[in-house]
Amino acid sequence: MGKNDCCEKKCHDGRPGPSGPRGPPGATGSTGPQGDTGVGDPGDTGATGPGGGRGDTGSTGPQGPPGPPDGATGATGPNGPPGDTGSTGPTGPAGGQGDTGVTGPTGPDGGQGDTGSTGPQGPPGIQGATGPGGPSGATGPLGPSGATGPLGPSGATGPSLVFGSEIPLSSGNPVTLTTDAEGLPAIVEAIGFGNHGPILLAGPTIDLSLSPDSAIAFSKSRNGVLDSVTGYFSFTSAAVVGSTPATIHMRVFASSTPDDVFTEIGAADVSLAPTVSGVVVIGTIVNATVNNLATVILAETRILVVVSVSGGANITINGSVSGSLLLITVVP
Repeated sequence: MGKNDCCEKKCHDGRPGPSGPRGPPGATGSTGPQGDTGVGDPGDTGATGPGGGRGDTGSTGPQGPPGPPDGATGATGPNGPPGDTGSTGPTGPAGGQGDTGVTGPTGPDGGQGDTGSTGPQGPPGIQGATGPGGPSGATGPLGPSGATGPLGPSGATGPSLVFGSEIPLSSGNPVTLTTDAEGLPAIVEAIGFGNHGPILLAGPTIDLSLSPDSAIAFSKSRNGVLDSVTGYFSFTSAAVVGSTPATIHMRVFASSTPDDVFTEIGAADVSLAPTVSGVVVIGTIVNATVNNLATVILAETRILVVVSVSGGANITINGSVSGSLLLITVVP
């Protein structure tokens, strides 16, 4: 008997029938048309029969009209088997923040992450204190010469420069000096710088063109003054000069032209002392100096120094000669 047949019987006689034996599940029939709502009091709920096996789910029929609102609620039937899992419902609203949990133990250090990109440059910091100076660098190459500057004003005239030149003289080897029959100088010797040469003296002048091998003279480069003359003679052999004292002279001659003709500077005749007479032994020395001559010597003047002897007639002496001239030059 179908479900609708049972329902229909309850509606007609209102008495629950005894529970029949459980039959095998029948095939689900097609849903019949909805019947008219019955009239009458609802009967007592019958005892629940044993659950039949689960039949196939039939198609859902149309919803019937609501039953009377005051009918008794039937006993709850046994739970059916779990239905299929429904689809996930929408996410509910977020719950309130829970209490902070206890801090867990520190985990192991993670591996070093990739280097991040360089951040933007920060603003310049304040200038630090000046550091100590570094060592001096190597000297650079010489730069090009600058342009010549304008000529400066003339400076004040400085004081004149005065300096003296000591001209040393030496015969080197011994010289030979003679007098004539009147006791005047006959052969004289020109004295140079370690050399000498014989000259025939004729009057107050000497012409070197007549004695070309004895042209031992030097030239003055600036205007100056002859200040002093020093002479020295040492006998290198014994000599007999007789009873008339003999005097050895160092004399200065000059050619201001200039040429080969020299004239004696009279004030520069130095008589060496002492005079000698009789027999003169080897090693006898005579010498002397004259100072403050103040004799002007012009630039390019040639100067010649000679040594001679005068005294007794026809005497001959030999000896070494040395000396010097002091020439003073004023440079404006």
